[in-house]
Amino acid sequence: MINTSLQTFKYPCLIGHQGGRRVLTISAKFDELSRLLAADNLSHTLNRSQRELNRRRATAFAEYVINGLNNDTGYIIPPLIGNVDGDIVVEVSEHFPSFGFLSIPMNAKIVLFDGQHREVGIEEVCQMLCNMHTQTVTVELSENLTLEQRQQFFADINGNASKPNAAINLAYDRSNPLSQLVREVVMANETLKNKTDFERTNITGKSAAWVSFKSLCDASARFTRLTEDSELVKVSGDLAKIWEGWCQFSGLSDAGDYPYGEYSQELSRLN
Repeated sequence: MINTSLQTFKYPCLIGHQGGRRVLTISAKFDELSRLLAADNLSHTLNRSQRELNRRRATAFAEYVINGLNNDTGYIIPPLIGNVDGDIVVEVSEHFPSFGFLSIPMNAKIVLFDGQHREVGIEEVCQMLCNMHTQTVTVELSENLTLEQRQQFFADINGNASKPNAAINLAYDRSNPLSQLVREVVMANETLKNKTDFERTNITGKSAAWVSFKSLCDASARFTRLTEDSELVKVSGDLAKIWEGWCQFSGLSDAGDYPYGEYSQELSRLN
């Protein structure tokens, strides 16, 4: 929300606290971001709190959002996290002290230390689509942090981030037709369902699972190629037969509760 008569940005906000700092959370419209946020990726690395902008990554994010809007599949954007330098005013609700209104003067400077590619991607979306005032993104702001603090928080966020394993990503990715087809085949096969690890790529000796879902997807990609004209029922049937045959050949169907370590030793002797 922009109050032009007073030359301020004014937003309803959620008021929180982290480590002795007040943290203000607002919801900003897509088409306001370029005016609300300042670029912080052009100066020397040690004089900013963001990495060098990867335009390709920002464009890929823009395409993700546009596809979600055009195809009605939706999209999800994690909060943009940054700092506001300036004389802001927070009007705290009399009855609900965790809520209020945040007034940001036009001469204040807001820079991000997490989410720069999402921000630039959103700006690209606004250049390609109309009515982006109907779409919003959450912005989480600290106040008047030093450059050293912003850089430390950048390092903390990225240093503590844990990228999900490729196996669980494939299992959850509904936009990947092959992985979802393999998932259906696995879930329809009682042996595979019980012996497939959907969360990890590497199977250890003590694991009850014997094969990673990612391995099944990678192998299935060699057996078949999905196109718009593919008959999914036929492809699914073919994959089901292939993996059922593999279960029989490898002895997986007769494995019972053997852990992977014992199975791999038996398979080595067989070979």
